[in-house]
This record gives sequence, structure tokens and C-alpha cells, in this order.
Amino acid sequence: MRVMMLWEVTFCHITTQGLNEEVLMEYRFSEQQEMFRNQIRDFLEKECPRTLVKEIKQKKLDYTPELYHKMADLGWLGIMIPEEYGGIGGSWIDATILYEELGQALAPIPHHSSVVIGGQLIGAFGSDAQKEELLPQIAKGEIILAFALTEPESGSELKLLTTKANADGKGYVLNGTKLFVNYAHIANYIITVSQLADSNRVGVFLVKGQEPGLSCTPLDTLSGERLCEVTLEEVRVSKEYLLPKLDENEKLKEAILRTKVLRCAEMVGNFQTALDMTIDYSKQRIAYDHPIGFFQALQHKMVDMAIAIEGMRWLVYNTAWLNSQGIQATKEAMMLQLQAWQLCDWLCMQAIHINGAISLSQDHDLSMYWMRAKSMQLNLDSIESVKEVIAQEIGI
Repeated sequence: MRVMMLWEVTFCHITTQGLNEEVLMEYRFSEQQEMFRNQIRDFLEKECPRTLVKEIKQKKLDYTPELYHKMADLGWLGIMIPEEYGGIGGSWIDATILYEELGQALAPIPHHSSVVIGGQLIGAFGSDAQKEELLPQIAKGEIILAFALTEPESGSELKLLTTKANADGKGYVLNGTKLFVNYAHIANYIITVSQLADSNRVGVFLVKGQEPGLSCTPLDTLSGERLCEVTLEEVRVSKEYLLPKLDENEKLKEAILRTKVLRCAEMVGNFQTALDMTIDYSKQRIAYDHPIGFFQALQHKMVDMAIAIEGMRWLVYNTAWLNSQGIQATKEAMMLQLQAWQLCDWLCMQAIHINGAISLSQDHDLSMYWMRAKSMQLNLDSIESVKEVIAQEIGI
């Protein structure tokens, strides 16, 4: 597939970490990518309507395996997995297109933890045996992976993690507590980040979901997501379930940061649908013999929303393009996260103000987008840490 952005063909001179070359950037989607987007949208409109999303939330279900397996049949679970391991070898751009559409549909599936985080970490740091065993199963939807990083006191800062992995004969013994772990209670493997007791770096372990000493406690959430507190007490893990090619903490940070670009793409889709719903309502709600969208004050609110979303969309695809080219995009990814943090609260409140108080009701579709947006916002790095990195990247 061709690389895209959205406008016209231009050459840019890129110099970053020794890379100094002319790169052709095509500012539009290729025909194949347009077809891909339309395929996703048509599928989700049919198979994942808002009524299904609402039903899953109300019944406190984990997800719908039927929907997930249909996506596997279409190859979407293998979108970023190499063809040699049963995937389709797509690019970050392809995955970004998928995630923008998933955000519009609020698709309740374990795709991000299993395919994006799990697939990328195993692909980057796993052994050949781990790749051959697990990546095809991920692509087929045969296993679900959860990602356990955040802790009660240290958050997600690697150097502050208190979960410890002590070497013990042919394996390790893990002790610690993780918070806000998606799908942990149904996961086949929980990807657990722990401090290695015998070094100054962390290790990433594939902990089986039913290991003795492992417990998962569901947490109540506004969005209906199935988050868990994961406790590890003397959990024994064989050395073959440690990702062996991770030799630096910074490499793990970079890998996790790239996965958050797709979270931001999902938020773009979420924001766009909230705006579309708001525009539709403004054409239908009558006040003083006119649709409320007739009044300039509300028009300006929706214009500001549209401009903000488009700006974030461009930054999402620019960052995804840099990832696709193998160019380090720390500054862009952090700027994207900051924009997502700032837009989330402001944009959701603009939509609620225009739609009225009824949109805060759980029976109103807009409330599902607002709560989902807040949930995704909390999956990002904190505003303080993001600004600190951006300041360093711009030389302050």
C-alpha cells in the first residue's frame, strides 16, 4: 500500500538522527486505503451498531467473540503482524485508518491490548519461538492478551515500578500489583512489566492468565470497560516467557509510545462522531422558529470543534507516517497526546452544551462517546510528563 497524508504531492527534506534524504510524501489516501476505510465503515455499521455497544455495556459483557472473530476473518487482527506469522503486514497508516473507524463505532473489542500492544511487543522483543507460537494465534483471534504496566503508587513510570521479578532457577518469581488492566480476567496471557531484581532494567513477561498466585479483581468504571486490578503473589514464570530481546528501558518506552498513536486515532474517530451527532441535532432542534444551528453563537462552537478535530487528525496521520518510515517521532507523539488531553474535555463539553442536559443521560448515545473519550484520555501519559518531554525535544 502507498503511504498517504491528505492534499497534494510534495517533497520534504527530512533530517533526523542521521537520516538525511529526500522523502516523497503523498498527501492523500491511496485508492486501496479508501477502499479499506469504506470496507471497515460498512462492516461496523452492520455488525457493530450503537445498539450493540449499549447492550454490551448494560449487560456488563466483556466483548462479543462473534464480532472479534469476523474481524479476524477479514485480516484486521493481523493488520500489523508480518505475513510470515499469519498477518497481512499492514503499515501504521493502515492501522490508523482502522482505529479512526473503530473510534467512530465505539467497537468493544480487545484489539488494542492483543494486537497493537501484544503483537508489537512480541514482534519487537520476542524470541523466534515466541513469535512463531503467539503471533499467528493473535492474528486468528485465538488468544487475548492484556497489558499490565500501571501501578498504584508509581503509575506507568518504568524507573519507579515496584513489581519485582526475582530470578529463581529456570525462571522468575513475580510479586506486585497492577491497576487498570483491560481484559485481564479473560486474557490468555497478561503482558507484565516488572523490575528485574538482578539489573537496573525492566523485563516484560508473558504471564499465563491462570497461573497460581495471580488474581484479577474487576473495577467499576463509568465507561463500562472491564478494567481489573491484577495482583501477583509468588507467581512463577519460566524464562521462555520473558521477552529476551528487550535490553533497554528506553526501547520499551518508545514501543509503548507508538501504540498510543492509535489510541489518539481512536479518539479522533470518537470526536468526529460526537461532532456529527451535534451538527445533526442542531438542524433538528427548533428554538425561536429556527433550528438552533441557525444561530451564530452555536455555529461558531461547531466550527471551532471541526477545526480542532481536523488539526488533531493531521497530527495523528503525520505521526503514523513517521512510524511507518522508521523515523523516531517522540516529539510528535507527545504533542499528539497533549492535544488529545486538551481537546477531550473541551470538545465533549461543547457537544454536551449544544445537545443539552439530556446528552448526559446514559440512555443518550452522546454520553457513550463522552465516557469512552474520558477512558481513552486516561490511557495516555500524564499532561505533566508529556509537557516535560516536549520541552526537552524542543531544546528547553
